[in-house]
Amino acid sequence: MTLTRYTLMLLVATLIAWSGFAVVITQINPQTTGYDGFLLFYISLFFCLLASFSLIGLLIRLKTQKQHLPYYVVLLSFRQAIFFSLLVIGALLLQSQKALYWWNMVLLVIGLTAVEFFALRRVRRTPSP
Repeated sequence: MTLTRYTLMLLVATLIAWSGFAVVITQINPQTTGYDGFLLFYISLFFCLLASFSLIGLLIRLKTQKQHLPYYVVLLSFRQAIFFSLLVIGALLLQSQKALYWWNMVLLVIGLTAVEFFALRRVRRTPSP
């Protein structure tokens, strides 16, 4: 698959994810729904953020990092999009439980940063084909 085709597919997936999130927002009443409604909200928001962050990260990296292979740029963008999406969803979940304090966010950022450093270190140790 070419990079252009991947980018177009990611753009379509982003639009579909945001359309699904709009349906969840307009059709689910948070005052009458149970856990399944909130689960659907957080899952659909996660996929919206994942697709959007991945697309934004990919486009920024393609403009700034010309020396890297497209495969590594896509992999890095997607992995960091997962971490940013988890950070936002984690913050929203903490806020919904009235537990969003600065030290919780610092711990969440430190944890995700540690996982990213581990992933970067592991990628650098892997021999190139």
